[in-house]
Formats: sequence, structure tokens, C-alpha cells
Amino acid sequence: MKIEVNEHGTIVLKEVFNPIKLQTIDNETLIVVMKDSGYEICYENKWYELKQGNIKPLKNQNTINLQIEIQNQPSTDGLDNIRKTNTLKYKIQRYLYSQGIEYNDIEITNITNK
Repeated sequence: MKIEVNEHGTIVLKEVFNPIKLQTIDNETLIVVMKDSGYEICYENKWYELKQGNIKPLKNQNTINLQIEIQNQPSTDGLDNIRKTNTLKYKIQRYLYSQGIEYNDIEITNITNK
């Protein structure tokens, strides 16, 4: 990803290959996915395609829920769950890609130590 700031102070992202999630303090979210041609956005859990000046709802929107238990030792620096979350997201992304499954966002919540 390339990050620039233009003359008006606007942040410009180029070559973005991962979804970008914007979240307010009230947990209202907007997800933006850059495609080869156009974009996909998710607002209020509804996906839309933006392409060539047109906006249309995406059909066949599916959610896959996985429950995974992580075995670990107590963290000494408080960052253990963040590291495990990032590693788990990467492994899920690799698996989905290897299976030819397209996805828009991976969100991991409720990590507990077992």
C-alpha cells in the first residue's frame, strides 16, 4: 500500500490489496475494498458494488462463522492476543485464497485463553 497526502491534506491510498474498515466510536462501520475495476463497500452489513459511475447491491452475500480455540500461555507484555489475532487472520486469508473463496473482511472477536 502506498500512502500519500495531497495538497488539500487528503490522505490518498494507492495499491490497496486489503479491505479498509472505518469505524466510529459508536461502532458504525464502513468497509472499502478496491477491485481491479471499481470498488465494493459495506455499510450497515450490506454490500454494494461501485463501478463505472454505478452503484448496485451485491447479491449472494454470505457470512462464514468459525469458532476456534487458541491454546496459549498467559501474556507477559499484553500484546499476545493481538499477535495471535493477526496470525490467525493471515492463516484464514491464505486458506480462503487457496480454496478460491472470495471474501470482503475477516473480523476476529472474543479471543479467550483456554
